[in-house]
Amino acid sequence: ALKETVPLYIEAMKEVIDFEMIGRGFKEGKIDYIVIDTKHGSAREYYRAIMSELGLQEDIHYEIINAEFDSSFTQWNPLTGESKPERPEPVEEYSRHLIYSVNELSKKGKKVIGVACDPDADRNGIVDGKGIFLDPNMTLAIEAQYLLQQTFAQWLKSRAPNSAEALDDFIDSESRHNNLLPLVKEFVATQNIGLAKSIPTSNMLNALAKLWGCRLEETKGGFKWFRPYLLPGSDRPVLIAGEQSQGLNIRSQAERPKYVVLEKDALVAGMKMLEIVAKTRLSPKELADKLQAQIGYFAYKAGGVDLRTKTALDKVDELKKQLEGKLDALKARIQNNEVREIAGKKIKEAIFEYGYKIIFDDDSWLCVWFSGTEPEARLHTEAKAKTIEEAEEIRAVSHAIGEGLLKSSSPAEIADSDVYRLAARLCELGLKHDPEGFGYIAFEEDGENRAPRFGKPMEEAVGLIEKFMRRHLGSNPEEFSEPVIICGIGIGGQMTCAIPALGFTVKHKNRKMVVCDSMGIDFKALEEEWVSALRANPKTKLFWAVGSKSGGTDETMIN
Repeated sequence: ALKETVPLYIEAMKEVIDFEMIGRGFKEGKIDYIVIDTKHGSAREYYRAIMSELGLQEDIHYEIINAEFDSSFTQWNPLTGESKPERPEPVEEYSRHLIYSVNELSKKGKKVIGVACDPDADRNGIVDGKGIFLDPNMTLAIEAQYLLQQTFAQWLKSRAPNSAEALDDFIDSESRHNNLLPLVKEFVATQNIGLAKSIPTSNMLNALAKLWGCRLEETKGGFKWFRPYLLPGSDRPVLIAGEQSQGLNIRSQAERPKYVVLEKDALVAGMKMLEIVAKTRLSPKELADKLQAQIGYFAYKAGGVDLRTKTALDKVDELKKQLEGKLDALKARIQNNEVREIAGKKIKEAIFEYGYKIIFDDDSWLCVWFSGTEPEARLHTEAKAKTIEEAEEIRAVSHAIGEGLLKSSSPAEIADSDVYRLAARLCELGLKHDPEGFGYIAFEEDGENRAPRFGKPMEEAVGLIEKFMRRHLGSNPEEFSEPVIICGIGIGGQMTCAIPALGFTVKHKNRKMVVCDSMGIDFKALEEEWVSALRANPKTKLFWAVGSKSGGTDETMIN
């Protein structure tokens, strides 16, 4: 069957991927090597056939890791040297082997790119030559911008040939784009240009749609909702469609297309990135930097709650209904204008067509929805700013609010919660913060009850905390003379045990620790005290340590 289907697939793929450009990229030294991680799935032979079509040889121009079929999805971890079953997801956490291989080849001077997919080859991952795992939202945005630019260039050749010659291969400067604006508007209108994304996907595509003045189709989660825009003959066609679960696909522009794939395709995502690198001579990271310099810096995080960890298995459906009821109550209050802000952040817009998406007046947003395939409540958040650091700070507040909505006994009351208002107030003052999760601190004496996947020995955890403190207080924290305030939020006993593990943190006169054990805390008084301290001395360091104790073991999670 593969002998029949693979050639047909490659022939169709050529409508959306420039094979000649990729081949030229290798000949001209723009790309030397590709590392492909198929996660023990179905893409292996397809990739081999594609590489052969490009004239590339295995182990000379490319290699495939995790190529053999393995239902346990065993992967090698270069950090530990162990091989063990891992989730077969093309994400940074489960792609250490790929990142390591790319890094080792880069050290030898090769221009290498890593591409990954999950076992059924619909979710994609890209690794830059420096071992940087590209956020899938960034991959979608890069490929969308490239398609817009190249489609515009092709149209411009017949409309204004001289202007077409001066176009950048990827993205024009702001001034150049503004000079071409009349032609851009004509192109978008006459060619019916559009992009598509799901509601929880990054707003980078919103920014691109605004830059070009083109249509943006926002849908529910699930690739099936893109079908009306990807089908041949659509009256609302799009160049590309992408969703939050690392999936995208490109619509063929052929008059009678052979490539009509209405699902996400990781091979197309990976091959298109190779084409873009070959065309522009820019690495994936350089492409990301160039794009963000034009549209802004976006900080995005995908998270959520596995409901099975919050209740007994036979109570999961009940918990889900309870949370949905509480979120629906908040939704009603927002729609009735009874709630106009949450934790001091004003609500700009709310979208309830898919889950609960709340957009704040600083354009940060959170989106909560319940998975249709797993017992999980998903939480995605994003913020945009002039720097990635500033964007991450804004996003972190929205994420904390979202987590509060999933934990609060009454999410509608979150708008009046002192702790969230305090966090928002401190961020309004421009307080810089560096959120860093240390994961679970598990004690060796817990034995077999120690969390096997996430647990860290106390010695290692303390080392991480010390490294964090030295980054903020200097190489010798003992000599830092400015005020230090530490707020420990969580179970009081656990926090007071964990934080003083760093003796220098609490033993100086100008250093203060406040332990908040969830109840009886006057957050308004803390706000007044801390704001006064920050105003009196802007060099004051304010650290937050958030901890929780697992009910099953004696573990403390410190962030």
